[in-house]
Order: sequence, then C-alpha cells, then structure tokens
Amino acid sequence: MKDVILVVSDTESLYQTMLASAQDAGYQVMLVHTFPDANRVISTALPLILVMEPFVSGIPTVSFIRYLRSWRRTKALRVIVVSTTTSDHDCVEALDAGADDHIMVPFSASELLSRVRSVTRVLPPPSALRTWPVTFGSVTLDRISRRVISRADGKEIEIRLGPIGFELLHFFLSRPETLFARDEILRAVWRGDTSLSSQNVAVQISLIRAEMRRCAANVAIESVKRQGYRMVTLSGNH
Repeated sequence: MKDVILVVSDTESLYQTMLASAQDAGYQVMLVHTFPDANRVISTALPLILVMEPFVSGIPTVSFIRYLRSWRRTKALRVIVVSTTTSDHDCVEALDAGADDHIMVPFSASELLSRVRSVTRVLPPPSALRTWPVTFGSVTLDRISRRVISRADGKEIEIRLGPIGFELLHFFLSRPETLFARDEILRAVWRGDTSLSSQNVAVQISLIRAEMRRCAANVAIESVKRQGYRMVTLSGNH
C-alpha cells in the first residue's frame, strides 16, 4: 500500500480532518478503530505511514509502537502520533517509544500532511547505500538487520531507535569526528525539508543520547556551541 495513510483512532474526527486534503495530495486514507484491526491491515500490506492518537480504546499507543519496533517487518514503518492535549508528556513518551514525529493540537490538515511528507521523505544519505555494518567505538549499526548494538564489558546491548533515529545515527557513525551544522544534518537526513527546524534534529539526538547512555556506549554525539554536532569517543574509553 505505497500511498496509504492508515489512521488508528477511536473516532472518525482525525480521519475526516485529513481526508479531503490527503486525497487531493494523492494519498489514500484508511481508518481502523483498534490496534488488532491495524495489525491485520499491516500483516497484509504495509501502509506508507501510521497516524495515531495517544490512546486507542483506552490502550496507550506507545505499547503498539513498541510492538511494531520489535518486529523486523514493521521496524521501519513510519509513525506519527497526534495528541489531543497540549501536554509535552505525550510527545516525549511517543518519541521515546519509537514514533517518528508528534504533532499537538491545534493543527491543520495541511500541517499534518506536511509532517507526513517530511517523515516519509527521510532517506539514507548517499553513503548509506552500502549494506555492510558500520562500527565506531563500541557501537555497530547493521542496515540489513536494522539493528544497532553496543558492546561494552563483554555484553551486547541493543540500542532501540525509530527509523529517523536509525538514519541519523548512521549519518554520524559513518562520519566520526566530523562536525556538522544543523542545516547540513537536515539536508542530509531529512533531505532539506523546509517545514522542519533545528529542533527536530535536537529532539532526535536527545533520544539517541539517552539510548547510548543506557547501553553504556563509549561514543557520543557531542554538541559544539553555535556550530553543530559530531560523533566522538568518550574520554577514558578509547
């Protein structure tokens, strides 16, 4: 289902909000009301993207996102969570679970479609076309298995990332010790989408850092004031 947006919502309001604009833009929009129904659709053919609310039938959406990220078939499926509240908690929880983006009310159908285009346009940088694993320090990223592993103290721990975080980490691991400005990162990983800002880069880097700390990786994405970011080895862990 190449151009299908699958909406998962208890009600039809989100579906109706984006239906006309999405169809005008060339997308097909499908609506399901439960996660089992969404899973049945996905098991038949993968949609372009899922658009979901924070809770569906009283079940946290983050649980379904984690389920999707745990399977190889759906590990890279794009997900946007639409929050009906203005709480930052929903945003942080969704992104931490592996969502690619989060949008809060109020928003227009055109803004939501812009986010859909942004997320689905995230492509590997040219160097990512190679398929063999990339390693820097204790971290190895494998594009074929879509896994990132940190090897520390004789243990292997998986670094859990959503599709955008995966591509962003690959960008840095492929170019260690190289300083990149935020707009360079946006151009390379998000293909220069003008609807995005440096905050999108900062949020994804924050999620990557949290995972790498959890896994005791000996490398990190370093911030350089007013200049950008680079991947470095941590002091004392060479």
